Amino acid sequence: MISKACFTPHRRLPSKTQCLDKYLQSELARCRGPPNREKPWEPFRTQLDFEVSEFAQENMLNRKATDKLISLIRRCAVNLDNFTIQNYSDMNKQWEGASKKCTKFQRYDVAVKYKGVDQIFEMHAQPLWDWTLDLIQDPRLASFFIWDAQRNYKYNGVRFIHFYTEPWTADTYWETQVYNPDAKLCPYIIYVDKSKLSSFGTEKVYPIIARLANIVVGIRNGNEWGGGQVVGSLPVVKDDTAESSKPGYVDFTNTTDTSISASPYVGQIHMGSR
Repeated sequence: MISKACFTPHRRLPSKTQCLDKYLQSELARCRGPPNREKPWEPFRTQLDFEVSEFAQENMLNRKATDKLISLIRRCAVNLDNFTIQNYSDMNKQWEGASKKCTKFQRYDVAVKYKGVDQIFEMHAQPLWDWTLDLIQDPRLASFFIWDAQRNYKYNGVRFIHFYTEPWTADTYWETQVYNPDAKLCPYIIYVDKSKLSSFGTEKVYPIIARLANIVVGIRNGNEWGGGQVVGSLPVVKDDTAESSKPGYVDFTNTTDTSISASPYVGQIHMGSR
């Protein structure tokens, strides 16, 4: 079976015809993702340093518990050279170094009216365009981004049939680029994962996940660098037993979810098409 790929007119690229099996093999190869860095744990000094630090963070160990963990590891380790962190403060310095590699989270105060009074909610999120630049400027990911619309066809023995695979093969993607020939689209997939509830002290939040839709599916749908990442947190509206049964309060909680999760990104998402 034969496949054919066509590109928007302004690109002036010839159609590409090839065996469908060869096309599918090339797509599969492209989805495998970038090679791993030689030392992906940097700026931590060793991989073991990072894994222990990650364990402490994931389990929300306080300073006393972290120092105890490090002390036990250092006593039990056969080779101390592989674990160089001395204590909680030393670990924090390395986390601070790692945080400078990516866009930092910022605080946003979001106001949502209920009964005519602004209710203020605090949330934290990464500026979306800065987060995007972290990815598209990474040379390891560069070859996995697709910046031009494409139409794919397969020959069924009688005629070529249009088929769809990735977002950039969709009709809307094609039409948008035809009418904006100088544009490079960078679409987003953003959602709140309400299956994962996290607690920070007395506050509860849901993670806001973002993915870039113009990176190949093997990376986009993964959890590694270039895949889905937490870019913000949606605070959970605390239950008010006196109000919870009222229709207006239900509308308020629904509106709050939408307003809070979208507010840091209003005015930013359009920048992805520049």
